[in-house]
Amino acid sequence: MKLSTSASMVCMISKYLKEKGINSEPILTQAGISPEVIANPNDRIPVKNFVKLLIAAQHHMQDNHFSLHIGEALYSYPGSNLLFSVMMNSPTVGVAFENFFRYHNLMNDAIQPKILFKDTYAFLTWDIRSSHFRASSHVSEALVCIFNMALRQLVEQDIKPYELHFRHPKPKDTREHQRIFQAPVLFNQARDGLVIDRRHLKQPVFLADSNLLEILEHHAMDRIHTIYLPDSWSEKVIRLIEKKLGFGKPAIESIARELALSTRSLQDKLKQEGTIFRKLLDMVRQELAIQYMQAPDISLCDIAFIMGYSEQSAFNHAFKRWTGKTPKQYLRDIK
Repeated sequence: MKLSTSASMVCMISKYLKEKGINSEPILTQAGISPEVIANPNDRIPVKNFVKLLIAAQHHMQDNHFSLHIGEALYSYPGSNLLFSVMMNSPTVGVAFENFFRYHNLMNDAIQPKILFKDTYAFLTWDIRSSHFRASSHVSEALVCIFNMALRQLVEQDIKPYELHFRHPKPKDTREHQRIFQAPVLFNQARDGLVIDRRHLKQPVFLADSNLLEILEHHAMDRIHTIYLPDSWSEKVIRLIEKKLGFGKPAIESIARELALSTRSLQDKLKQEGTIFRKLLDMVRQELAIQYMQAPDISLCDIAFIMGYSEQSAFNHAFKRWTGKTPKQYLRDIK
């Protein structure tokens, strides 16, 4: 898979530069990005070019903390970004970040954000999805800053992180880090990320709209399918799995019959697209399970049945494999 970033991120950076009185076109050209991208925010650009854009803009502005400043600014444009809009309409801070992780491909597919728990703390961090990509300090500082700004925007009261962690060495001047984060900033760490008290995950999101969230999530999934599964066999399989869930575990044999293919032929087609049936089944189950778990009138036993599991224990095991948490732990964290 070619790693890519949403062109909407380029649009927001161009907007930031314009507000600073800077023409973004020569900077985009230097980064190997066509200025025409600004007119097409739904397009994608290679991740490597987006990183070049951050570096070129920092050099042009002579701002050693450009990544922090752009991370600070990006979240102030929530209406122009579907991912941020989904977060702002999630019921709690915990669900908002679960949705951020779930739909993060809309922004960037080179990394996979996640939460690690230890004692009373939650660590917002990420894994790298490809050995061909290494998150530079520019990317790390921008993303951690977005995490931090999201915490401030989601609730009425200001949530301060417990600590900030960065893998890169400590720069000579950290005054901007202190101004923005207002918490201890540690460098040369094992992971990049932001540490908060896990109790903050249960705080309600200010002015969240559950009806709007449902609409936004459907739109987010449609966008992901459009980006990654246009007219593909994977997309056809996913749609049939979604249709068959609730009537037992969908089998590849029955899916193949509906597509007028042999099981072997379908397996070969999915392999050519870089996936397998079990992976698609897991993806659909995970997405739907998380949706159902946010509904107060559906029990875990019912969700396990709808997902095609004969026993709840099997569902519990699968859910922990997907999320790192048992269903009960997940429910506890989002309530």
